[in-house]
Amino acid sequence: MATKIERLDLRLARRDKELLEKAAAIKGQSLTSFTVSALREKAEDILAKAGNTELTRRDMNLFSNLLDEEKAPNAALRAAARRLKTGRG
Repeated sequence: MATKIERLDLRLARRDKELLEKAAAIKGQSLTSFTVSALREKAEDILAKAGNTELTRRDMNLFSNLLDEEKAPNAALRAAARRLKTGRG
């Protein structure tokens, strides 16, 4: 099955275009190929970072300590477990 080719038109400053053309030439790519690969890389990076939650060291330690605590379940958690067992939850 052939991939459908979409079109993206953009306007940019002359110096931005020249910068992209120089980088594409160094990579041995056409301007289009270079631009598409650079945009894809950037988009993938943004999406990967958006999917990750970054914690400060303090937050990480707090979270870790909470996981290590051996507390008995509270009333709300016990009620949720009962609902799950009975299929009403």
